[in-house]
Amino acid sequence: MSRQERVSWEAQTRLAGLMGQINALTAQVVEVIAEVLDAEAWGPGGGLRSPEHWVAWRTGVSPARAAALVAMARRQGELPECRALFSAGSLTEDAMKLIATKAPADRDHELAELAPMLMSTQLSRILAHLPDQASKPKVPREREVAFGFEQDGWWGLRTTVAPDEGALVQRALEAARAEVFHERSPDADPSVRGTVTWADALIRMAEIALDGLDPATRRGEARGERAQVIVHLDGRSDGDGHARIHLGPQLPDALRRYLCCDAKVRAIIEDHNGALLGISPLEATVNPRLRAVIEQRDQGCRYPGCSQKRWVQVHHLTHREDHGLTIASNLACLCPLHHRLHHQGAYDIIGNPETPDGLRFVDHWGCDIGPPHYGPVAPPQLGAQPVFSPPTGERLEARWFTWN
Repeated sequence: MSRQERVSWEAQTRLAGLMGQINALTAQVVEVIAEVLDAEAWGPGGGLRSPEHWVAWRTGVSPARAAALVAMARRQGELPECRALFSAGSLTEDAMKLIATKAPADRDHELAELAPMLMSTQLSRILAHLPDQASKPKVPREREVAFGFEQDGWWGLRTTVAPDEGALVQRALEAARAEVFHERSPDADPSVRGTVTWADALIRMAEIALDGLDPATRRGEARGERAQVIVHLDGRSDGDGHARIHLGPQLPDALRRYLCCDAKVRAIIEDHNGALLGISPLEATVNPRLRAVIEQRDQGCRYPGCSQKRWVQVHHLTHREDHGLTIASNLACLCPLHHRLHHQGAYDIIGNPETPDGLRFVDHWGCDIGPPHYGPVAPPQLGAQPVFSPPTGERLEARWFTWN
């Protein structure tokens, strides 16, 4: 037996034993939770909101896992055979969670025979076709919207609403996505989705909603603040340049430069002890008069092939952090997509924006982005025999095709 085979065999044996212990220990945790539920010993009426809250507090697990443990504990008496397998270590926590969440009590025997042989995805597929539990009371769902910054700095959103309200939100997302798509490729086939995503649609919905609710835009003035970014700079030096979303995480350098490129700026002055001395008025990086001139000159996004004319941003070719001036010869219009990509380092911009063909867009390798320039080609030789053979046109069956 080779070393590879020996290590594989030993690893399988050890994993099987360890997983059995983990499953059995988790089953014991569920039994303890079941006793607490039966005696209502989790402290109802106090500061704890629910048994799930108590489990998360006493075990340190996530709220989602605490809810799964409580669900398994509630149904222990209804699923005795699956419970016995779980206690013996033959059934994983994920499998027991699926069974406790979905399976009717009269399917306990069948699932006890099937579940130990199935992967979690296979078991989930089987349970998806089972009817709802007849004995389980239907608890009316409540509307929920949860959002906030995640551990990696990204912002997440989770929404649950009634079907008619969900249809309203979906219709708005579809309309916003269609608008973004037509702005990027107005002459394209409407059935082709292109590179526009539902995330693009959600951002467009937020922009439209803010414009509708913003008193400044109602009066025909420039937009108000969209995202407040706080950049701490020491007035006695260049500072560290670190930026942070208001009440949120620190921003990566590329995102900081993107947000501060075309923004409204307000200086907050503090003394050496951090005490507030004053706050300046809010001023746009590119004032409305200069913005109108640049938009009229560029007639939309300057990126080759991009046809977006509305919702453009004014980009500093030499970034403001690099002492770039806010003057016409250093400004160019870019759509939000291509503006963000540039600050992420996807491409570079070289040249003079004040002439129609004065800007060059180059990729990582220094190659021009834009329509190709073809040179003269030799005339075709008549009488040459082609090598190409046309397809047979027969229908392709998946069972005829295998990977070696």
